Amino acid sequence: QTREGYGQFTDALEKAEEYHREELQKPSQAGSKAFLQHKARNGQTWEQYLKSAKCEVNQNGAVHGAWGECITAAVVFEHENPAWDKLGPYSSDGPAGQVINYLQETGQGDFQNNLVKTEEATHQAVATGGQVPVYDITIYQAPVKITQAQQVNSRPPSPSGRKKALCIGCNYPGTSASLRGCVPDVHRWSDLLVRLYGFGPGDIVQLTDEGHNNYQFYPARSNIIAAVRWLVQDAQPGDVLFFQFSGHGTQREASDSSEVDGMDEMLVPSDYKHSGMIVDHELFDLLVTPLPSGCKLTVILDCCHSGSALDLPYVWHEGQGWTIEPYPWHTAGDVQMFSGCEDAQCSADASRR
Repeated sequence: QTREGYGQFTDALEKAEEYHREELQKPSQAGSKAFLQHKARNGQTWEQYLKSAKCEVNQNGAVHGAWGECITAAVVFEHENPAWDKLGPYSSDGPAGQVINYLQETGQGDFQNNLVKTEEATHQAVATGGQVPVYDITIYQAPVKITQAQQVNSRPPSPSGRKKALCIGCNYPGTSASLRGCVPDVHRWSDLLVRLYGFGPGDIVQLTDEGHNNYQFYPARSNIIAAVRWLVQDAQPGDVLFFQFSGHGTQREASDSSEVDGMDEMLVPSDYKHSGMIVDHELFDLLVTPLPSGCKLTVILDCCHSGSALDLPYVWHEGQGWTIEPYPWHTAGDVQMFSGCEDAQCSADASRR
């Protein structure tokens, strides 16, 4: 931990270790949801995430999406912890069993056989070192729910004075995908925010893959996700937030019917070969959904295929004004995005010589 530059969190990590040791030593607990208190990749507990996630089945009859991801995580947990059945929270119902029980609790018991089938196939894949049947890091099922707006047509709040910015530049040095202008973009945007818009240097986090050796500020997928969470954490009405990404963008065939063109847009982290992409649904859920009404977020996406890479509900068309997307996702925050190109277009690299 110290070697990776996170030594300041040693005390907190030791306290967490002690807490979880005590939890695992508790006596048998019938009806336990211990595994469902583990965190999904969107920062929610599995219990919170799955509560608003519809169970989806693919053409092979296996459960994919959020439930498929959770049952995969439960099976991997069982294989990595072969003595799990001797731990109090799991001695009555194992991790996978808790997921299956929760499916019934959410009123989706009709899919139990599909979930059990997925569990069995995943056990076989993990045991033999094969490919797990449903997990794909580039697919993300956003939890969708309807919440009544607390206020409508109210006056905008006064500025709180709180400002935060996250600037990301991926040049992918040493790879066949290398660029030149993305890391300089981060420095130019940061300078602009300080000189013209009242941000302090301490309000800005920069993630770049050149010019330093601190992994904490390297634009790996996990670091980008963690930095996005920092950006939106404790956001309040009147706050001003800024998110900028310069690097590669790409597309893949959509995993659901929410995209008009049938394609998901994705950001490409510097460690994409090992960790995968960040799909638009996941970015929306992490960056946009948590914001309260009256909080302003400006997003700059300077990458290919970025026209709808944040899945915002309204789009500006020159000569037409604002139009609404056919499958809009609405949230409370005030978010505007400027993209380098449309979904079907590519952006070009540029740098000063």
